[in-house]
Amino acid sequence: MRRDILSIIIGIGVEVIVTIIQIMVKDMPIYLAIIIGLTGLAFIIYGVIGFFVRKNEGDKLNSPFVNIESHNQQGGITAYQVTNIQPVIQHQKRELSDTQTKEIDEYLKKVQAKLVSIEFFMSDNEAMKFARQIKNNLELKGYHAKLTMTNRVSTGIQIGKPDSNGAVTIIIGNI
Repeated sequence: MRRDILSIIIGIGVEVIVTIIQIMVKDMPIYLAIIIGLTGLAFIIYGVIGFFVRKNEGDKLNSPFVNIESHNQQGGITAYQVTNIQPVIQHQKRELSDTQTKEIDEYLKKVQAKLVSIEFFMSDNEAMKFARQIKNNLELKGYHAKLTMTNRVSTGIQIGKPDSNGAVTIIIGNI
């Protein structure tokens, strides 16, 4: 059960118990009745506030995006903001087509690529498998290819221009 609703129920229960005790025990000290009554009231207020805060943040709770912010942190991950995008459902599986193989090969020949780095988003298993298909295909054609995990979020396939050493980066994004 949600904590805010449970707090409301507990608060109402405490208030009912206090009322029953006050009816049954006529010489209950007033300070004790006030303390117990305020405790019940605090539970009710806490539950009501929690209920409305959660109600207004409902969309955030069901979102596949997780945002973390840190300020003045030292050591560990010190990024100001980290966004983790998790695919909700990932049923599709990409297969390297003959057309894609031909286009990639033609481009790499045209730019005279010496090394091909294939990057995939670190928590995307489907992109990793697709990147492996590309790597294996390129190695069969004689290219020196390597797989690299990245934290860059992208979609589709992106092929960069060669750097000064003739290395080309292919980024495999989410579907």
